[in-house]
Amino acid sequence: MRASICCAMLAAAVCLALAPPGLAARPASPDELTQMAAAAEFEAACIASATVSTVNGGWGRLDPQPNLPDCPEGNGFFVMQFRPGGGWDIVWQGSDVFPCPAADVPDDVGADLNVCRKGKTLLLCLPKSEDLRSGRSKPSS
Repeated sequence: MRASICCAMLAAAVCLALAPPGLAARPASPDELTQMAAAAEFEAACIASATVSTVNGGWGRLDPQPNLPDCPEGNGFFVMQFRPGGGWDIVWQGSDVFPCPAADVPDDVGADLNVCRKGKTLLLCLPKSEDLRSGRSKPSS
């Protein structure tokens, strides 16, 4: 019985050691949050969350708090880039996840900040029995 427990623990340790590291953006520091909010023309009190990419610390995401009195209304987010000597700038704003690498957001940064998804390539197919082409991401032929 003890040998099977030791084997199971060893197998679990090996799996954890071989697992690729997960992407996880970090919360912005209070100073970063204030600078990001100011660049987006928001008060810091109007921000629900601000995160900075752990892949590249020059990228961040700002999520305004919706429906707060005296704060701008909206339910979207801002993708921001830090430029030395220039501070934070808005690169993209929207409410939906977009295909990477739109807005020059690197794929790994977009995944880390949860702002974009891998893009799809579509082929226009014309089945023999139809007159109109239709988009297919994985056609059978």
